Amino acid sequence: MKINCNKTDIIRYYNSKGSHYIQIYNFGLYTLGNKDPLDIAKHISDFNPTKTFIRVRVQPKGSGKYNFSYGLYISGLQKSKFDLEKNPNINWLG
Repeated sequence: MKINCNKTDIIRYYNSKGSHYIQIYNFGLYTLGNKDPLDIAKHISDFNPTKTFIRVRVQPKGSGKYNFSYGLYISGLQKSKFDLEKNPNINWLG
């Protein structure tokens, strides 16, 4: 099952958990919203995908039990200016 969502929903969710940045595999580090507690926004890109959705899977496990899994899918996201996978030393950002 696919559930459409927008980038604002994702940003709001992560911000509610106290997270203002997101590292995405092979894309880099992004800011989430307007808060920048580490003062690094000028060095990284804004999270701005063109399409986002959540995929939910339900798998029967027998005896009336089910396993639920979900994943966030994005498209149209430009690579960030900074990637923690390629340069894990974040000290130079501040």
